[in-house]
Amino acid sequence: MTATAAGTYAFDSVGFGKMTFNPDGTPDTEYFIELGYTNVTEAAIVAPNFRGIGLPTYLWKQVVNLLYHTSASALTEITCDATNGGICVLQGSCSSYASIWTYSFKIMFSDETNNNYINMPLGALAADQNGACNLYIQFLDETEQPQSSQVVLGSMFLQQFINYWAYDYSTVPPTTTYYMQLSASNTLQNSYIGNGTTTPGTNPFLSLTGTTQQVNVYHDPVWMTSSIRGSIGFQGEADFGVSLLTDFPQTFNQACFY
Repeated sequence: MTATAAGTYAFDSVGFGKMTFNPDGTPDTEYFIELGYTNVTEAAIVAPNFRGIGLPTYLWKQVVNLLYHTSASALTEITCDATNGGICVLQGSCSSYASIWTYSFKIMFSDETNNNYINMPLGALAADQNGACNLYIQFLDETEQPQSSQVVLGSMFLQQFINYWAYDYSTVPPTTTYYMQLSASNTLQNSYIGNGTTTPGTNPFLSLTGTTQQVNVYHDPVWMTSSIRGSIGFQGEADFGVSLLTDFPQTFNQACFY
């Protein structure tokens, strides 16, 4: 893969979900939910001095919400920190969440030849600490650091692979090409680099239908407004209100009127 002038590597696609494999290690089925926005190209920088995978706000929220759907225990036992560099923490040891580690990221870079893609198990980002399981899917606040608007691939991602860079000074400007292949010593099961074909798999994500969610209802007798506030996962809190102060009812979401 060749870096851009800014030193980034553009993604063709990034998904979070599950891939199954045949006994010989070739891909069998897959079900991934695409991350990001339509017609918006995400890019990554490679940073060995960064620990996990850093995700800009909108990607981090998408992934964290999907984490809630990976298992019943994740729904009740995961806590994620939405501050710059924040991680997710599961209450028990990493070995307690075997079903969660069957999920993975599927990554295809834009200038990759032969349609090769990467399947990286979610477990590559997990580490036990003080009886809990740290999951290094790290929040990046683009309002604090300009490079936080890009994905950061850190050491826990890199340790799955043999990585090296080739520099060609015969071109103008010089080019840098990044190569990776699976490591014989550090690669987790179901890590994969290749272009194996798959068939569609079943949806592995759990439905949250039937779960309870607290909704706060507030009435302001001075301003004659009634508001409902609720939140699910890490999409943030949202207000819906009704005001009777004018000739007709006004509804609004936070500070926006409709």
